[in-house]
Amino acid sequence: MADFNIVVDTNPMAESVSTVSQHLTATTAAVVAMQAAVIASEKQSANKICENVDKGFYNLIHSQISMKLSVCYTEMQAKLALLLEYGKTLAKTQERMESDYNRVKGQYRHIFKGLDKALSNRISQLDKAAVDISETRKKVTMGMFERHVPEAVLTSAEVDISDQEIVTSRIKDKTDHSLDFLANKVSENHVYKSLMEAMLDKSSSEIKQEEYIPVVYASKQSTLVTDTYVFSLNYPEYLPEQIKNNISLNILNQDEICANDQKDDFERKTISDEFQALVASSSLDQRVAEQMMRLFQLGGC
Repeated sequence: MADFNIVVDTNPMAESVSTVSQHLTATTAAVVAMQAAVIASEKQSANKICENVDKGFYNLIHSQISMKLSVCYTEMQAKLALLLEYGKTLAKTQERMESDYNRVKGQYRHIFKGLDKALSNRISQLDKAAVDISETRKKVTMGMFERHVPEAVLTSAEVDISDQEIVTSRIKDKTDHSLDFLANKVSENHVYKSLMEAMLDKSSSEIKQEEYIPVVYASKQSTLVTDTYVFSLNYPEYLPEQIKNNISLNILNQDEICANDQKDDFERKTISDEFQALVASSSLDQRVAEQMMRLFQLGGC
């Protein structure tokens, strides 16, 4: 059998494999570099796109809010102008109402002042002696103060410093006279009170007797419920609450009073004629008499 010895040279193949390996390494590095560049580019593009989207969304919302703000501002200005007009109208109305109120108040003040004066005169005439005594005591008691105090005050205000001591001495002298006068009046009042207490009878009686209390009863037709009357009772202020309650129950429990308070034409005419006759026969002032008749007619009679 023959032997063959074959010698194979592998160096070229090894060199070729080394060259291929170097090319593969370079290619891998290029691919990795390209991948990194692509990723960076895509990330930059994504950031740019997101930034543009955010900016566009912000601009859209900003424009919408600006439009709504402009519309609301326009409506606010219109309503504000309307409110200002309403305010001016209300102010004019208030001024007119205050003027009318003051005018009516002045008229009523004048009317009631006249009525008060007329009533005061009539009361003075009814108890003229007591009124004269009161006026006399008032003049005697307060006359000195009315005469001397204003003079002292005016004199003190008008003098200069050099005459102040003279004015002070005059004021002291008048003050001494005034105090003496008041002391005498206090003594006189004490004596007068003692005499009055001696004249008054302090004894009490156990015998029951009938006493009369002035009570004013009035009724008017209700404005809320038809065929219904509203009752009112007026008592003297000094009465205790228990007595007032008893009087109210006693009057309201009377069937002839609460059953039917409506008057017929004949009764109304009779009451009206009698009241007119009383007013005509009195010595009242013409204006007071006309006011009384007007109030009487407004009362429904």
